Amino acid sequence: MNILILHNNNLPLSIRTLFNRDQEDLVFRSEVINKRESDKDEYDTFLDKVLLSKMDQEYELIILPISLNELNPIEYSGLRCAAHIRLDKRFKNVRTPILFLAPEGIEEVMRLSKMGEFLLTPSVFISSCNTKESLLAWIEEKRLQIEGNRVSDIDYETFLDRFEVKPPINFADAHHSITNIWTILRWNEMLQRTDSADPFLSEDVKDFSCSLYYKWLQAQQSAREHFRPKKRETSFIGIISDKKIVHIDDDVNRGLGDVLENVFRSSKANYFPYKDFDSTYTQEELETRIKAFIDENDDADCYLVDLRLHETDNIPFDENNDEAIKDVVKNFTGHRIARYIYEKNPGNQIVIFTASNKIWNYVAAEKYFSGYVIKEDPGYIMTKAGSRSVFLDFANAIQKACRNSWLKSYFQRCDGRPYLEDFFEILRQDDENSAKIHDINMRSAALNLIVFIESSIKERFRMDGMRVVKVPNGELAGDASHVYIRSEQVPNGGKATPREMTVSDLYPTPRNEWFQATGTDIFLLCAALSQVFEISTENVNKVIELKNIRNLSIAHGHGPQKIELKFLVTIFDNVVQPLLASI
Repeated sequence: MNILILHNNNLPLSIRTLFNRDQEDLVFRSEVINKRESDKDEYDTFLDKVLLSKMDQEYELIILPISLNELNPIEYSGLRCAAHIRLDKRFKNVRTPILFLAPEGIEEVMRLSKMGEFLLTPSVFISSCNTKESLLAWIEEKRLQIEGNRVSDIDYETFLDRFEVKPPINFADAHHSITNIWTILRWNEMLQRTDSADPFLSEDVKDFSCSLYYKWLQAQQSAREHFRPKKRETSFIGIISDKKIVHIDDDVNRGLGDVLENVFRSSKANYFPYKDFDSTYTQEELETRIKAFIDENDDADCYLVDLRLHETDNIPFDENNDEAIKDVVKNFTGHRIARYIYEKNPGNQIVIFTASNKIWNYVAAEKYFSGYVIKEDPGYIMTKAGSRSVFLDFANAIQKACRNSWLKSYFQRCDGRPYLEDFFEILRQDDENSAKIHDINMRSAALNLIVFIESSIKERFRMDGMRVVKVPNGELAGDASHVYIRSEQVPNGGKATPREMTVSDLYPTPRNEWFQATGTDIFLLCAALSQVFEISTENVNKVIELKNIRNLSIAHGHGPQKIELKFLVTIFDNVVQPLLASI
């Protein structure tokens, strides 16, 4: 039987030197675990390193004291060490029986330490043996329970159910920080890299990856929910080639920047992360610097923004007080930055990428984001499918933002005008990945566009015989004597529907289909567009088509049901732009 004894020279000499004289079929190995004062690593990081160097084979029994601190017997660091062994497969002994040597019983340990729950899990023993003879007698007595009797799958599940590890205490906001770090580590595990370099991780992220809490989270996942190196997911996001992504997130310097640099490099997009997060900056100083960075990169196709960017964003507040929520949340640095980007140009595409799952953050940001993605939370997502889903949401949000980045140049031209601003706001919020939502948005956008065109003409012009004149002074604006409109009778005796316009010196044929109905809104619309603004017949006919979509398809369910975005944008470019230029 191979037996490992771990200690810090705080076991009786006769026990820790058993390896000097193997006892018949018992083979002992003794290893010292001693954290010196000069070692600045976190204790979990220290244990991770030392165990990785010493645990190079499987054992049938591991023996250690309940505490590895020779000066503090109730520190119970031996329990922590054993938990690392039980949770981390790299140490090759997750199923090995463990014996603690301690003068006190289980009840006393559990009274003094929450880690005492470990003693109640399967294949864990505690004994007060303090001599070589008493230990050898204990091993002989328990041989049948130990030899060849590693922890079973059912017993391991029992262990995970009974034993809980709390998050590290060195986090200002445990949930927020853990979610951010988990996303970095999980996406590094999940996504293929486009280079051979090791992922960059900051020291605190490395410490977290060595922490007992992270290992406990990892163990909660079944083996099939981990991504194997040769079966990682693609990091490629389609249709964003040559697009510019600006990223504002304090986690870019912890490893998230390296993860997303890999993603956008594989997608042939241009990635510009803001990195100057100095802990000495006040919130105002940080905000000023980020705004300057945004001003330098105002040609971005997508702004990727976290909500908590400064330590003041982590100050606790009364989450049951609606007024407190509104007051605090609106002043989160990320909210202030997102508002600044939006107010610079409502067409700027903003994707919120945050660890916060609070509804008030979503509501506070709803006006100005085009996408909202919550980072991967180990409290809710512990499967490969869940991780893929979060990355897919992220990819879809980035794609949507880049697809709609053309809107920023249009918002600058609408100058806050009614209907037009709503038209572009609808397009900004549109999601082509949802056919039903896209269809509703296209109908709403079409309504706003035709109403703007109609109202712009009716407010400024009227017909006086065959003359288009200005309102209110009656000044001549254009001659409509060569404008004709073809109408088509609706089945069942309905009202005739205008189908097209032409401008001709001769009366078009067949004469019974073409009219000059000067007293109608459609004639004023066509005459003003063609004769005052010199808009081509082709584009005036697109306006007639848009008007019919409103009157027939949207209002009554007749005619074409699908409205193409390209069709609406063409009308804006070729009809609305000349109208705006004349105002």
